[in-house]
Amino acid sequence: MKRLKTSKRLKISKTLGRKAQISHVFTYLVILLVVGAIILFGYKGIMSIIKAGCQQQRISFEKSLYGFIDEFSNKGSVREEVLKAPCDIEEVCFADSAFCEPYGPTYESLPDDEVIKTNVMDCTANIFFKGEFTETPKFSPPYSDKISLKKAQAGEQGDYPFKCFKVRGGDFKFLFTGLGRKTQIESVWKN
Repeated sequence: MKRLKTSKRLKISKTLGRKAQISHVFTYLVILLVVGAIILFGYKGIMSIIKAGCQQQRISFEKSLYGFIDEFSNKGSVREEVLKAPCDIEEVCFADSAFCEPYGPTYESLPDDEVIKTNVMDCTANIFFKGEFTETPKFSPPYSDKISLKKAQAGEQGDYPFKCFKVRGGDFKFLFTGLGRKTQIESVWKN
């Protein structure tokens, strides 16, 4: 009789052991799914925070740049400004507003970039940002009739009529010179 009870206990304990092992597998799967979901949603959350930060940098950069172009057009005003580059911009390019004036520069002097050529020829933009793609400002007017680039004097090289400024150490450093109704833009750093 004792043997029978012991044998039943062994069968019951083996069955319970298997059930316990199976329940551990399900527990591990549930834990794995929960951790995976947390990682996935956490990654998406972090990426959206980074994207929002980049967008905020870009808004601030565009407002400052456009404000300086507008503000320093008075004849004789000279100002050197350092602007923090947004995380998605590697170069800022300008086309002289003379492109939209009669007898202005020829379009052959523009770079071989469809976005730039199309916008300058249509007089819809003369400020461009280069990063992964070339694009016009999103949060401020893409065209300013106040942009003037330095014309070359005899024996020197000028930026006229199109110039790109590269980011250096996370910043752009511009020299804004008022010419009356226009603002001449130069880079303080030599490319």
